[in-house]
Amino acid sequence: MAVRGIGAATATPRARSRVPFRSRSPVTTLYPMPLAPSLRVSATRHHVLALLFSATAAIAPLSAQSASGAAASDTLPFRAGQWGVEFNLGSFSSVGVLRFRAPNRAWVGSVGAEYSRTPSASLLSNRKSSRVDLSLGHRWFRPVRPNVSQFLSVGAVVGWRQVEPATLTSVVPGETTFTTPRTASLVGGLSADVGAQWMVTSSLSLGAQWRAQALVSRDRERVSGTAPERTGTSIGLSVGRIGVLGSLYF
Repeated sequence: MAVRGIGAATATPRARSRVPFRSRSPVTTLYPMPLAPSLRVSATRHHVLALLFSATAAIAPLSAQSASGAAASDTLPFRAGQWGVEFNLGSFSSVGVLRFRAPNRAWVGSVGAEYSRTPSASLLSNRKSSRVDLSLGHRWFRPVRPNVSQFLSVGAVVGWRQVEPATLTSVVPGETTFTTPRTASLVGGLSADVGAQWMVTSSLSLGAQWRAQALVSRDRERVSGTAPERTGTSIGLSVGRIGVLGSLYF
């Protein structure tokens, strides 16, 4: 009997210890699982909607600003039928007239002149050179920034050149030991200009340009005295001539 009582007593705690173990599993595993997905899904939807709204609000001003900036940089202040006057100073000086056919292209014509004189030395006389150019061509404009544009001009040029070189005289009075001929030339060819300008106002621009010319020249040489004249044809290329521009528009 005592043995049975001990066995019953020991069996009863074992049965009681299993009940809490079985009763905990439904509490910890069944109830929280169905609630977690619904809470997470609702929170995710609200976060996505908030992110989309904030992204739309941030992108809208940036897109409007970029569109306005592109429109400003793509706009030229000129119009068809507008006139302009251009002044060029530098290694070549000229005055030109522009007639716009459209906001980005215009006819351009110019008259250029140059005169130089080298002072005489001990046995050398003065050296003089002069030129006159007439050019007519077409110019294309391209905006690169607000109020800043690039241009390219291509056209034909005709002109006249004259060079009076220095004369070497002898130390003996009344005698000349060396005389170079005077050269006069008629030239014609192609001219190209590349440059950029900044619109200070709607009627004034400042800029610079680089010019290259390919010319065919008909030369005539004459020496003072009874020597006969000599004629010839030459071809020349002039590059790297830089000038400063100032233009007025009406």
